Amino acid sequence: MCSNYRPVSRMDRMLTFFGVEREKSETPPEVWPLQLAPFIRLAEDGSGNKVIDDGLFGLLPHFAKELAYGRKTYNVMVK
Repeated sequence: MCSNYRPVSRMDRMLTFFGVEREKSETPPEVWPLQLAPFIRLAEDGSGNKVIDDGLFGLLPHFAKELAYGRKTYNVMVK
């Protein structure tokens, strides 16, 4: 997983590339682990309709007891 990313911010690009529009016009220029970020997801299982929701960016393993643990897991190596 990357340590940060730059979300698509232009409305025309979101519509052209992802087929979805964002209600909010403000998007953070860069997103780091445990920050709110826009995510594209299916509106309902099997519907094919997409929506954009804000969520926490990062990886939090099932054994983590605190949300702050997500700051330690952004550089993951999978075997």
